[in-house]
Amino acid sequence: MRADRWTAMVVALAVAMVACETQEPEADAPADVADHEAAVEGVRAAYESAYNTGDAEGVIALYDEDFLEYTSENTMDYAAVIAALRDTTGIPPGAQLSITTEDMTVAEAGDYAFAHGSTSFSATGPDGAPISGNDRWMGVFRNVDGEWKLHRLAILPAVGTTIPAEGEPTDAAPADTASAM
Repeated sequence: MRADRWTAMVVALAVAMVACETQEPEADAPADVADHEAAVEGVRAAYESAYNTGDAEGVIALYDEDFLEYTSENTMDYAAVIAALRDTTGIPPGAQLSITTEDMTVAEAGDYAFAHGSTSFSATGPDGAPISGNDRWMGVFRNVDGEWKLHRLAILPAVGTTIPAEGEPTDAAPADTASAM
């Protein structure tokens, strides 16, 4: 009788393990790392496109609600970044942003991705003078209900880029230009 109980428990455990292993992934979740990487790269491309067309709402749609941005001068939360992007100086008219992803790692669970790269930025400043700069970025992306969003972003000037003192002419993008990834 005891052997029958043990046999039944082992069979039940085996069936449960097989059932766990053969569960289908959620329909809206990418099936593997390459799919996750492509989805995150799609966020980067959408960000660049929205920024370059002055579409602040398109950029905003790519952030998760816990978003934080870190620069050499400050840290901005979701509300501050949204306000800055919606301000008329958030995305300067005619701004052009080029974002390059140099490396990406997707967490094994598929819920976070970590990427870094470089950006180049050019625009015309409020005084009519050209603004340009090169930055390094590191981003944390989060899979929110099957949709990848930008969760954290750190932006620092590229090596050799100088940040001018307030009031001096600049050849670098202003640090308060919201989220020029």
